[in-house]
Amino acid sequence: MTGFKFSLQRLLELRAAAERLRGADLGQALAAERTCEVESEASREQLERVNDQGELAPPTAAGLHHVWELTAAAARAQAAADSAALDAATEVRGDALARLHDAQRARKSLERLRERQAEAWAVDAGRAEQAEQDEIARQRAHNREEA
Repeated sequence: MTGFKFSLQRLLELRAAAERLRGADLGQALAAERTCEVESEASREQLERVNDQGELAPPTAAGLHHVWELTAAAARAQAAADSAALDAATEVRGDALARLHDAQRARKSLERLRERQAEAWAVDAGRAEQAEQDEIARQRAHNREEA
């Protein structure tokens, strides 16, 4: 008797490959999110330093105060942009994680189907083998009776 052959094996392999790709996508999304976290934290720290410098600075000429205000505005804008980039990266990571979970479910459902079919094949193969052995035993008993 031949071994078990899963008719959807190629599809299962494709789903496993898709799952690996989704895992790689998630890894890239996690790396991008981590980079955005670092940049966002650096921007917040820079904004704090600019604000601290403005609070500690002695009264200065109007031109220098204007330069400080521009520097503070730029630091606030950079902090806001980095925070928005972090939010976007977090959303991308969440989407990548959801796609990975979908790919895992698709692969696992086919694996469960393969397991059920393999179990059914094993039962059928066992029954066929038992029937063959019973037939051999019946023929031997019949041959002994004739002899």
